[in-house]
Amino acid sequence: MEDPPKENVLETIKLNMWSRNLKIFSAFTIYHLVKIPLWHYGYGAFFFHRTRFLTIPIVGAALFYSSTSMYVRELTSARVFSYHLKRARYDMHKTKTKKLFTVRATYFTEVEKESESSTNINTLINFK
Repeated sequence: MEDPPKENVLETIKLNMWSRNLKIFSAFTIYHLVKIPLWHYGYGAFFFHRTRFLTIPIVGAALFYSSTSMYVRELTSARVFSYHLKRARYDMHKTKTKKLFTVRATYFTEVEKESESSTNINTLINFK
């Protein structure tokens, strides 16, 4: 299932997306760190008071757009989007199958323990 050249391109694009998201979030944080002392000392107090909650939906929309639209566009331009979908589907099925097998194994061990304990109780009740 793995194709090393496509995996390398895919990891590079993911790294680019995460670095872009980090830049967006750091710009948001730096803006607020600069705004706090300015607002405290009265510089632009009216502007900062009027726009104090405006940056939260803007940064949320920027992070969402970066993680969805720009990421898909970069995958498509690098021609690894179909590989990414197949790989994601494969990983999803693999994790679901692994979870199913672990659940079944724990169920069977619990059933076995319950049957052993019920056998012990029956021997205690029907003591001969």
